[in-house]
Amino acid sequence: MLWDVARATLLAQITYASPSWREFVNADEANTLQTILNKAKRSNFLPSDFSALEELFDSVDSALFRAVLTVPEHVIHPVIPPHKKTGYKST
Repeated sequence: MLWDVARATLLAQITYASPSWREFVNADEANTLQTILNKAKRSNFLPSDFSALEELFDSVDSALFRAVLTVPEHVIHPVIPPHKKTGYKST
């Protein structure tokens, strides 16, 4: 249960809107965020095999992109161009 609370509080603060600000984080700030995650793992607030900061950001980005593509009611969905059909088969 402690891991669930840490995910709901600590990770929510780190990943909140991360797809929009992730690219503006410099190396020192990224190291600080990774240090916070490492301390949480050492204190057993997160599992020891918890992913690194970059992997966490990648999963949040992927989840957002998946939601935009698959949920027609998503606010960003109308901006996605329609699927272009070509005569080629993908493998």
